[in-house]
Amino acid sequence: LGQNFPEEVFPENYRQLYCQGRICRIADVDKEEKVSACLVEFVQQFNVKAKLVVPIIIKEQLWGLLIAHQSTSPRNWSDFETELLRQLADQIGIALTQAQLLEQETRYSQELARSNAELQQFASIASHDLQEPLRKIQAFGDRLQQKYGEALSAQGRDYIERMQNAAQRMRILIDDLLVFSRITTRAQPLVPVNLGEVTKEVLSDLEVAIQQTGVCIEVGELPTIDADPLQIRQLLQNLIGNALKFHRENERPYIKIYSQIVGDREPELTDNSVGINLCQITPHLSL
Repeated sequence: LGQNFPEEVFPENYRQLYCQGRICRIADVDKEEKVSACLVEFVQQFNVKAKLVVPIIIKEQLWGLLIAHQSTSPRNWSDFETELLRQLADQIGIALTQAQLLEQETRYSQELARSNAELQQFASIASHDLQEPLRKIQAFGDRLQQKYGEALSAQGRDYIERMQNAAQRMRILIDDLLVFSRITTRAQPLVPVNLGEVTKEVLSDLEVAIQQTGVCIEVGELPTIDADPLQIRQLLQNLIGNALKFHRENERPYIKIYSQIVGDREPELTDNSVGINLCQITPHLSL
């Protein structure tokens, strides 16, 4: 009604009682001694003779009051009427809670959609910027092989082939990154992934770092598992890359990649690196 009331109309102790579920039944407003004069004056404008007040509680907090008025004459509110109004107040509380949850879910969905759009835009730009120099590497590699392939030694031709293979794998990774960025709430189906093949490709990509560190790498028999190929590749590259990066000084790095049967066959990767402090772990290891 757009009206303000003094504090004595609804004192703090009343609020606490309503928060505890108190129900107020007033059979005759004019004769009820506990009703403040300000409230009597207000309800008289609407010829209210009796009132029934039930609190609306949301998350243990008082949201409002559900009030029934009798204007023709005083009324002794029955238990049935009181219970009916209480159930209505409970249903209103449930509906309001659901409305708040829906509002939060809608806001979250909008934020998620915006975040996904920004991620997809970034991945598109990044993939384009990365593919341009990659095309040049592949193009000049092809020219070098076509024009000077016969003049190169076997080792030179091997270097070109490795460069071309690495560039091709890089192109596949960029395409996978773009596809991965388009994933929103729908999970990707798992597919068979040959861990041996993936490990071989990762070791090939890390060939320079492997030669620089002089690491000894032992690869045992690895199974084929159902997984996301991109995430498995990222996982292996991060694990092996960290083992190369954090090796002990004056000790030759050693990495062993194998699988063992513990219930089901499980892949294992062990090394003699110094390990990583938990405080230094980056989000790159989150899959």
